[in-house]
Amino acid sequence: MAYENGNWRWDLFQNLLWWNILLRIAALKGSKASMNRDCVGWSQGKDNEFTIKSAYTIRIGGSPDLHDPIWKRIHHYRGIQRIKIFMWLACQGKLMSNDEMARRHFTSDTGCFVCTNGTETIDHVLMYCPPALAIWNDLIKNDKLHEFFNLDFRDWIGQNITTGAGFAKNQHDWDLLFVAIIWNLWCFLNSVVFYNEDMYNGSILNQSCHLAGIIQ
Repeated sequence: MAYENGNWRWDLFQNLLWWNILLRIAALKGSKASMNRDCVGWSQGKDNEFTIKSAYTIRIGGSPDLHDPIWKRIHHYRGIQRIKIFMWLACQGKLMSNDEMARRHFTSDTGCFVCTNGTETIDHVLMYCPPALAIWNDLIKNDKLHEFFNLDFRDWIGQNITTGAGFAKNQHDWDLLFVAIIWNLWCFLNSVVFYNEDMYNGSILNQSCHLAGIIQ
């Protein structure tokens, strides 16, 4: 459609197109022989090259926001590495709750295995499920309960693992106790699902206090 110098070969197509289209073509330069040939490219990759990483990022719905302060807060948290990884997965929504497993087509049931009331999301397990609610209602100041339960999940984690949040009735080592509680709530759910075990709220809290003491 174009000569080697990039000029269009109008004789080949000017009688086939409307004038408004021809005017648009005239505003463009044709390809020269010295230019590289057109080829298929991957728009999501660097230099239009396909990578497994870019395809995986699209598949999981995008990469995490690297500028979110929650990642630094988790990185600098003074607890053990296993629990830091647990919080990192929780804040990315990658823990295998029923809701996440349904999203990955591992199950069709999104209901909570413990309370059978509502969708089993990670924030439901750690914040709103009856075993969690009983513990938080016992430990959080009455005038802070509304704010505590209405935070965005990442903010909820971030504010409670840093000092000065002011939610707890007893602020001493609250960051350690808070994370020990959410860790044991997650372990409790897995014990119920995989081993058909039961655990009272007091037992979860006692184990959490013990774990917080060990971390300290």
